[in-house]
Amino acid sequence: MSTTALDESDREELCRLRHEVLQLQSSNDTLISSIHHLSGELLKRRNPFPLTPSSSSMIPMKRSKQIDPLNIFRFSQKSALGSQKKEASEKEDIGLPNEIMLHLFKYLSRSDLDRSALVCRRWKKIIDVHRCSLARRRIRLFKIIETTPNVIMFSAATSTQNIKYHFDLNLNGENQSPDVIHRVAKMLKYSKVRRLVMCGFRLTEVMVHDLVTIFKKADILFHRLEMIGVSLRNLSADTFQKFIGEHIIADQYFLDGICDSDSDHFGSRLFERTGIKKAEDVTIYDVSSINDEEVILDVGDDVLLDFIFGKYTDAVDRATVYLDNPAISSAFVYNALVRFAQESDLKHAIIHSEISHCRDQIVHNNRSTRFEYNVEVQAEYSSANKYTNSVLEAKVSKTADDEFVHVTLTIAAL
Repeated sequence: MSTTALDESDREELCRLRHEVLQLQSSNDTLISSIHHLSGELLKRRNPFPLTPSSSSMIPMKRSKQIDPLNIFRFSQKSALGSQKKEASEKEDIGLPNEIMLHLFKYLSRSDLDRSALVCRRWKKIIDVHRCSLARRRIRLFKIIETTPNVIMFSAATSTQNIKYHFDLNLNGENQSPDVIHRVAKMLKYSKVRRLVMCGFRLTEVMVHDLVTIFKKADILFHRLEMIGVSLRNLSADTFQKFIGEHIIADQYFLDGICDSDSDHFGSRLFERTGIKKAEDVTIYDVSSINDEEVILDVGDDVLLDFIFGKYTDAVDRATVYLDNPAISSAFVYNALVRFAQESDLKHAIIHSEISHCRDQIVHNNRSTRFEYNVEVQAEYSSANKYTNSVLEAKVSKTADDEFVHVTLTIAAL
């Protein structure tokens, strides 16, 4: 079709498209020219003095002890040329623009990025400055476990290898040596840990300080923290809460069999920490004291409901919470049903909540609550929210031989 058969708007659009094609062709030519130029410069830097056919075919002779003036001249000439090349590279930055280099680096793995950072200072600076947007080292499982009495093992497992370090557990109050911290931080540098498992040892103030130093040096991201059978005998409540809720920002927290603790370790301030508030899953189960007695989690109705309904967080992927033996009242379920009906925004709420070993619940008749059924082992109530067109289903399970009950709260669409 000829341009005469087109109207004015079509001709303008056709001209605009032709102009864009010309610009793309020009940009493409410039990019290809830059790549060729950079490749040539890299080849020159790698082999600035190519061998001639005659010199390459010569048989190496035994090194002479005599000083050859010609060799001295060549050495001085090479040093002079090297100095000139260094000065030229400092004056003129030869290579692709930083934006293009960054785009290319995004396709590399962390191992390739580590090797690329050794090429030159410019590449290293680009990789270090933009490390948050580049690939991280994938660690499937990072374990901190007491293998034998007073011996801690740090183990990092990737898809291809397993690196281990064993250290004597320092019980005299001194910090680990800088060499230990450096080696572990190097092992974890710029990594994303899928599971951090801390198991079977006594957590102290000194150890927390060393671990926080390692995590900061390595710039780690955590997906899941599992703390199993860890003793808090020598750790204050404030240090413990900051450690798991601020220094370790994880998507999931699983704490089971924590011993030698008290109610302050799992008080209301723990649920106000950044990591705990934003986590998609939080589980705290079977916490015991120094006397091996069950510890009541010092969290009341208001604090727990604020946490469940997401009053102090902007996270939207909060899925589940499981708490064992919290200090809630017998009116907790009733308060949850009434408050749910009044909430205008539930985007930050936890979808599924389970609370075990709590007091028997008393639910009063109210226009915000609806009684569903009550049998010997379970009673169910519900509450509708007209603002979000959703419903809160509350189940209270109980057994004849147990004075405590199990509460389940589930938010679902109507």
